[in-house]
Amino acid sequence: MKTEHDSAEPSDFPALAALLGHLDRELSAAREQLGSGPWLIGFSHGPDSTLLLSLLARLRVRCRLPELIAVHVDHRARVGSELEADRAVAFANQLGIACRLLVRPSRASETDARRQRFAGFRELAHETGASALLLAHHRNDDLETVVLRLLRGTGPLGLSGIPKSRRLTESCVLYRPMLGVRKADIDRAVAELGLPHLVDPTNLEPSHTPRNRVRSRVLPALGEDAVAKLLDQAKAFRAAVGREAARLPKPEDRDGTLRIPLPVGDVSPWARELFWNRVFDALGRPRPPRHLVLDLAALLGPGCRTGRIVESLGYWRARRYRDEVVFETLDRGCRAVSSQG
Repeated sequence: MKTEHDSAEPSDFPALAALLGHLDRELSAAREQLGSGPWLIGFSHGPDSTLLLSLLARLRVRCRLPELIAVHVDHRARVGSELEADRAVAFANQLGIACRLLVRPSRASETDARRQRFAGFRELAHETGASALLLAHHRNDDLETVVLRLLRGTGPLGLSGIPKSRRLTESCVLYRPMLGVRKADIDRAVAELGLPHLVDPTNLEPSHTPRNRVRSRVLPALGEDAVAKLLDQAKAFRAAVGREAARLPKPEDRDGTLRIPLPVGDVSPWARELFWNRVFDALGRPRPPRHLVLDLAALLGPGCRTGRIVESLGYWRARRYRDEVVFETLDRGCRAVSSQG
């Protein structure tokens, strides 16, 4: 079904035309990576995801996109979320796009809500055979993430911000096609089209989450330009580390157990850290806390003792041997440990 928003001509709306062109180029460049299975679109019905879904609805015929499935996650975190979910489903259906509603109650924290969302995305990717999940994160989200990680004492790899793409599952890639777009440009296009969208009142409360405080107080005090320069330098650093990590031996899969041959050569600890992050991405598993990734990175170092074990109990275990590191995934989980063996 066509809507009034579909009928607007891009030439009449410069912000819309610019973002349509941007998204077209992004999807064309990543088409092979995104695959031909259904594409899931994270759809909160906020302005960012509403615009992304609307742009995809415009491009699907012209660019012959695969089946599109909007995914709205209701955390039941505030009164009225059920009604908001109904509005999200109705808007997607207006665009002729199916919308799956996932109820994932979460009241603990922003981190817990994110964990619940991604667990739902993974389950739905398996269920639908999706080859891609598209999310509407933008340049300002990236800058906020850098500041948050800086305040939390992240390593230099973390300062490179949000990755444009990574594995969600073994057969589904997570992709953020609007990561380079400024929030102001998104808001301008939403206003041009008069797109209806939800406004989460908690996003306007600085005390509600650390990200809200960064958005409303810390980032304006630091200045977006200064943080953007840091982000660009950190991305260049990560790219250099990525080239270094590519020289590490590829894990050999033997009956579900990964074996990494030793020695790995003279590479930086950041390259070993990135190597393990890529292992978890390739397995379609959540990355563990950084302290565990650093312990895993140490297993590949020349000074590591044979027999050392790094383990997330019930999830995975890695053991250092004389000529290899063996990594195996497990079935049940409780807590994370690291031991000297």
